[in-house]
Amino acid sequence: MKDQYILIRPVREEAGGDHFADLILADLIKDGYEGDELLAKFREQQAALRGAVKNEMILL
Repeated sequence: MKDQYILIRPVREEAGGDHFADLILADLIKDGYEGDELLAKFREQQAALRGAVKNEMILL
């Protein structure tokens, strides 16, 4: 709250991916992915996370 108003700001669409990118990457490396397969899986996981964050914002 600010001056007795609720301040609502849009969430950056890429914020979820940026924040969790290192965790996603660490998990994929631990799972044995490397090279082009690692990159493809990383992009897939980031897209899934962005979709989940976007859907959560709609539900709120």
